[in-house]
Amino acid sequence: TGADRGRAGCGCTLSPVRWRSVRGNRGPGDAVAAAPRRAPDNEHVEPWETRDWFQEFLDVLNRHDLVALRDLLSPDVRRAHLPAGADAWVSEYADLLRGFPDWQWRRIQLLVEDDRAAVHLRGSGAHTGVFDGLAPTRRRVSIASFAMYRLARGRIVEASGTDDAGAIRTALS
Repeated sequence: TGADRGRAGCGCTLSPVRWRSVRGNRGPGDAVAAAPRRAPDNEHVEPWETRDWFQEFLDVLNRHDLVALRDLLSPDVRRAHLPAGADAWVSEYADLLRGFPDWQWRRIQLLVEDDRAAVHLRGSGAHTGVFDGLAPTRRRVSIASFAMYRLARGRIVEASGTDDAGAIRTALS
């Protein structure tokens, strides 16, 4: 229900980890992870659930939590013009974080329709480590990113969008 939804405890069926409020001696903002729950294929998912799921995804990226990131990706996720699979995605994100330890994403716009999300993000960080073979420059980089995701059972199964690594390399040159 709407009353059970909060930012930390969204209760969304898309989330691999379903949150529930805990009553009793705990405060109203406290939440505890319940058993994982994935929406079955073809289950109707409300747009607010996808928006909450995407906020969780963005929070995982900004915490640099590679384990949680893997949980939000299908093991065989397909990415346009990039190697498929969660391992490749996580490896590339780890490379970004080695080069930009303070990297953060900010959502500009999110559009949701059925099992798809279209997002415009702004990513930024300081190049203080090796990224894609490039020695640290200490330059601050800010890029625009556009992506389309198809979701199933609380995980990204298909992704396409801008070449973020290419945009970062261009900004560093």
